[in-house]
Amino acid sequence: KTALLDLESIFNSVKDLEQRVDRFRQRMGQKDPITKKPRYGTNTMSRVASVVDFHEALVQSMEILYTDNASENSITNDGTGSMHVLRQAAQLEDKALEMEESMKKAQADAERNSLEARAQQEAQQKAAQQAQAEAKQE
Repeated sequence: KTALLDLESIFNSVKDLEQRVDRFRQRMGQKDPITKKPRYGTNTMSRVASVVDFHEALVQSMEILYTDNASENSITNDGTGSMHVLRQAAQLEDKALEMEESMKKAQADAERNSLEARAQQEAQQKAAQQAQAEAKQE
């Protein structure tokens, strides 16, 4: 479950960066109107290109995680996606825990009912014995 929450947090962060990366991408192609040189210098341009490339790699990775359709060579090209499988596993784990708790509760209830029935039976036997003892005394 923790992995699922972490991956969804990363996915949301990557989505939040989309506008910033788009601005970087636009400015990479722009030139200063006066000097006709690129907006970014050589060193900054390489750093910005690295950031844009890294973001694109993250987006592609997220597509693979969420859809499994990003590549024609994907093992399960059926749209299930790893995130879908993780969510299903988490749901199944929750259901298994719920079932285990309900089984424990049912078992505890059955044991309690058995003990109550045994106690009631012992009380009835004791009352019958007392009734017999009283009948003998009379």
